[in-house]
This record gives sequence, C-alpha cells and structure tokens, in this order.
Amino acid sequence: MTKTCAAKTRLELEWKDATGVCGRIATSLVDNPNVISSDQSENLNQKLEIVRHLSEKLKKDLDAHLQTHGCAMARYQQIAKLLDDVAAKHNLLAELFDTLPDPKYAERDEGSAQSERLLATECARLAVSIRFRLKQRDKAVTPFRSFPSRIWFRLSFLQRLIRTFTHRVRCQ
Repeated sequence: MTKTCAAKTRLELEWKDATGVCGRIATSLVDNPNVISSDQSENLNQKLEIVRHLSEKLKKDLDAHLQTHGCAMARYQQIAKLLDDVAAKHNLLAELFDTLPDPKYAERDEGSAQSERLLATECARLAVSIRFRLKQRDKAVTPFRSFPSRIWFRLSFLQRLIRTFTHRVRCQ
C-alpha cells in the first residue's frame, strides 16, 4: 500500500476547491447577466479575480511541492508498471484475435488485432517515457532543475494515450 503525502493531498484539495469556486462564480456571471445588477456583477468580478489569483498561487505551490519533495515519484512508477501490464494484456488480445479460426470474422479480427497492438505499443511507449523522465530526475544535479518549470504532463497520461492512439489509428 502506498502512503500519500499529506502536504500534497492538502494542496491538491485546496487548489481544486479554489478552481471550483472560480468556476461557480464565472458561471453565475455568464448565466445571469440580466438578473444581476451592475454592483453585484462588479462585486462578483472582484471576487472572481481574487479567487483566480488564489487558484494560480495554489497550483504553483503544488507544482513546487511536487518538484522539491518528489512525493509523486512512487505514483509515476506505479503508472508505468500499470501501463506495462495494460500493454501485455492488449498484446494477448491481439494474439487472440489472430488465432480465432472463424473465417467469417477474419477481416474484422485482423483490424481488431492491429488496433490492440497499436494500443499496446502506445502504452509501452508511454511507460518508457515516464521511466526516462524519472531517470533524468535522478541524474539531475540540483533539485530545482529536476523537472522543467512547465507542468510535467500537461495532459493526464490517459488523455495523452487516447489522443495519440486515435491519431495513429486514423493515420493508418
């Protein structure tokens, strides 16, 4: 069982709360332009600006914590291992589609096998990318240069995997 970092969890919750409040204020401003008076609208805009700045600060604090403390490293290693398992299972599915003897579905099975192999390849590629970045972090001389200042993965790994996989399937 993996222990979670209390500071990371707290920062994530605070950041999500702040972005949620920001979204609710913005939604109320957009959805009710005729119902809200100009004074209320101005007051909500000021509050929105304050909450937006707070959200940005909390996100920077969370990113800085992840970079310096390294508490997300075990999670990234778990994700890489999970991706390896998913790749192995999709390779097995591809083999299953290749070995089905029914000629009635041969063409569809061939396409399914190819799709399964593509997904397995993408999962394995993403796992290698995660491990490579983890090794690069271990080789870094200073803790502040371990990750670039931008977000390590702009998209979550699943979104990135799906986007890349669908692009490759369309190209073939």
